[in-house]
Amino acid sequence: MNDRWVKALLPGRGDLLLLARVGSWLLECALLALARCPMKESVDQAQKAGLATADFPQIIAGETDHGRQR
Repeated sequence: MNDRWVKALLPGRGDLLLLARVGSWLLECALLALARCPMKESVDQAQKAGLATADFPQIIAGETDHGRQR
């Protein structure tokens, strides 16, 4: 950087510090708000519908092709 760039950036230094403080404050508030949100419990839809593992067909891969297409 040359002197011209340094002189141009110096007046804006206070604004950048203020922006950094406000930005970090907003980030903190957003993270706190997300941390306070209640977590939804996971729902097993098969169990909710009254289904068991026996109600689903068993899938068996072929032994010769190992899932490859010819």
